Amino acid sequence: MEDKTKRATRHVRRLCIRYGVDGYDSTAFTGNFSMTGFFIHTNRVYKPGTRLRCEITTPSNALIHVEGTVMRSKSVPPQLVRAVRCGMGVHVHPSPSFHRLLRELELL
Repeated sequence: MEDKTKRATRHVRRLCIRYGVDGYDSTAFTGNFSMTGFFIHTNRVYKPGTRLRCEITTPSNALIHVEGTVMRSKSVPPQLVRAVRCGMGVHVHPSPSFHRLLRELELL
């Protein structure tokens, strides 16, 4: 039987990210990247379906601006933040800037 839920390969990369709905009102770190998006480690999550604006600082200190949609999110009580993985999976809307970031991270 064929598995119809193929999961994209994840590549662990920790980069600083600022994000929000209307502006960049939150700061966190990325956890991993795939060809279609990334995971943000944070306890300040938005509901799935929310459109986010993101500003990612690359290893060369360039700023990359992308937009994406929250696909999944998980928050935990503050006392468990260090023990339990929390954050959001974001699907990035196709853009040249995201492809430049993936090339800089050597994922393309």
